[in-house]
Amino acid sequence: MTYFCPVCGYPDLDEPPYLENEIPSYNICPCCGVEFGFADGGRQGEALQYWILKTRNTWIRQGMCWRSSSESPPANWDPSSQLENLRQDKGPVAGPGRYEYHRLENEGQEP
Repeated sequence: MTYFCPVCGYPDLDEPPYLENEIPSYNICPCCGVEFGFADGGRQGEALQYWILKTRNTWIRQGMCWRSSSESPPANWDPSSQLENLRQDKGPVAGPGRYEYHRLENEGQEP
């Protein structure tokens, strides 16, 4: 079974990014480079949701680059199509709530 990254929608994580009760896996997404549990600063609930959206928007603004230097992107990798995984229920996404794909209107205001 594989899991989606809640930040970039990468569909091939070997383990869920977050376990029950928003406990992070400390795995790193090879696509966006997020280490779940480290990069998010231990946030939970609404603050974690906000951080995910803010981090996604930053990744998009920076050109949706593949971050892993030790793992190559899959053949025909398309980060824009990959983001669709976050809009649709295509499989298991473990983590806090549902991940909505939208731009933050007030990006400077954390909950």
